[in-house]
Amino acid sequence: MAEERAAPIRLGSVAPNFEADSSNGPITFHDYIGDSWAILFSHPDDFTPICTTELGAFAKLEPEFTARGVKLIGLSANNTDSHHAWIKDIDEVNGSKLTFPIISDPDRKIAYKYDMVDYQDTTNVDSKGMALTIRSVFIIDPSKKIRLIMSYPASTGRNTAEVLRVVDALQTTDKHGVTCPINWLPGDDVVIPPPVSTEDAQKKFGELRIVKPLHHPPTTPNKGGRLASTPFPATPQESSASCVGFLGPRLVLPLRNRRAIFVSHPLSQVDFRRPLSFQPRLCSSGAERLGQQQRGNKKQLSDENPILLFARITFASRLSHFPVGNCLGSSCLFAVRYRA
Repeated sequence: MAEERAAPIRLGSVAPNFEADSSNGPITFHDYIGDSWAILFSHPDDFTPICTTELGAFAKLEPEFTARGVKLIGLSANNTDSHHAWIKDIDEVNGSKLTFPIISDPDRKIAYKYDMVDYQDTTNVDSKGMALTIRSVFIIDPSKKIRLIMSYPASTGRNTAEVLRVVDALQTTDKHGVTCPINWLPGDDVVIPPPVSTEDAQKKFGELRIVKPLHHPPTTPNKGGRLASTPFPATPQESSASCVGFLGPRLVLPLRNRRAIFVSHPLSQVDFRRPLSFQPRLCSSGAERLGQQQRGNKKQLSDENPILLFARITFASRLSHFPVGNCLGSSCLFAVRYRA
């Protein structure tokens, strides 16, 4: 058994293949998945109340999963004769018609491959004292990679609506290159992750709702005070800046012997070869204003009065004057409306 658990299952792992008997006949798992998504879920024991409600709920939702290109397959330690008799009870109790296969895993070989065994609950055992499977869920994509793992104790039933919601979220993020926030449902706002710029996001999705810039907390400079001692022109040269809507990496620059915090495009879009050219200019470009920022605000930049700017900064001095190590990554939270 220990050898079966040598390679832990993680998100992104290829789902281990196996051959097994099932209520629908012999199955080779990867062949069963084919080019579809799949949900492999285990239950502790046939003919138990919670398992009966769970299998009935999955059976009722099977048309929804099928419409999304998802195949269901259950697993327990019972044999196929037990499965066949139990399916009749499931359909009678729940008013369902269960058609997906239930795998028979009496020796727990598959259960240990997928780490479906509870090592804490000493009551979740069969008549021989062998550990029964817990309530595990694996969502597997067409490339056979595991995209989600959920494990419930034997005492607690699952939420089939949540399993379906995660399938919707995974398929949406794969198709559109977005991410889904908490409690997301189809039709709700999604998030455009960095490093997508405002311009690229608008081209792809149309109208955006920019919510709030998210920044990593600033790091402490070296004990020698590298920022303060960094050589830098006392007076910036002729300036230029253009308004942008994207809030990219936060740059902490010494300016006139003071510190100012600027927000600009990702570092990949910054040209470090040119001498410093920056004009402290504020603009919203469709983004929500932060604090006291207003178009045309000319407040003096200082340690006591740092200002966050929506601006593209053209740099300035040589790299020795602007250490890359002083750039702190951050991102902006975008949201767009996606309708399935």
